[in-house]
Amino acid sequence: MHLVALMSSDPSLLALLSHFHDPVSRLYFHPLDAEARLDEVCSALKTLDFVGLLALDIEFQEKFFRHVQRSNLDAQEARAIDTVMVTAHGLIGEYNLGRALLSALQDELWDARDARVMVVGSNLQARAICRELSSAGISHLSIISANLPQAESIASRLALSTEVAVRSLYDAGIPSLLSKADLLIHLGGEELRLKDDFLGPHLSVVDLSSDSLSPLRKKALRLGALTLSLRDVQARQISLGLNHMLGSQLSATQFLELLHSLDSGQDPRHSH
Repeated sequence: MHLVALMSSDPSLLALLSHFHDPVSRLYFHPLDAEARLDEVCSALKTLDFVGLLALDIEFQEKFFRHVQRSNLDAQEARAIDTVMVTAHGLIGEYNLGRALLSALQDELWDARDARVMVVGSNLQARAICRELSSAGISHLSIISANLPQAESIASRLALSTEVAVRSLYDAGIPSLLSKADLLIHLGGEELRLKDDFLGPHLSVVDLSSDSLSPLRKKALRLGALTLSLRDVQARQISLGLNHMLGSQLSATQFLELLHSLDSGQDPRHSH
């Protein structure tokens, strides 16, 4: 039996995953109290024979970074981890968000090569996403943020082959940049008001806000755009984390179905 701990401030998500069991890998999720001390959690993981832990919220992903002995490059860049692996050499942290988002797009046959991307937001999620997309071969990246110094720090660490533009949320040039974009990624928290003219089948939209059917995503769906939500990316984060822990190839499909069931049919899956 493989025990995997879960940390999240979303009780519905924890309850749902706690009932998931995979008979092939003999995987069981064990939700932890969101108020638990993280140093005690990390100490108990090895003592109680857990194979690892999944941190499902940004809050915990940032905090757990300080409690692992080693971490991969993505985690060091973001200073956050979503996966903790228990090994004989201590706790190893990984951050899989960038790979999870790119995997979700690739499953929809979206090609990163020479694409033009706009990212709205400059938090730790933006850092990981921009790095992954730049490495995948996008030609142009626009980072739109109210925090320009943080956005500029992200831009300085990307592949030289990616042309980068950093703009304020209120910059008059945003419509021009968006009109040329192939992909829009909205990280939530920073509102971007768009006219219908900018949305449609030519522009894919990823909205990582907690609202399963945000106004942006609802509008994009209505206008025929391919859209992905937080659940689509989160399911792949879980799958990637588990595969690192177990050394297996668990499909994200079963987690997609599970997480989308939280929305009780209120969240259209995709629109092509």
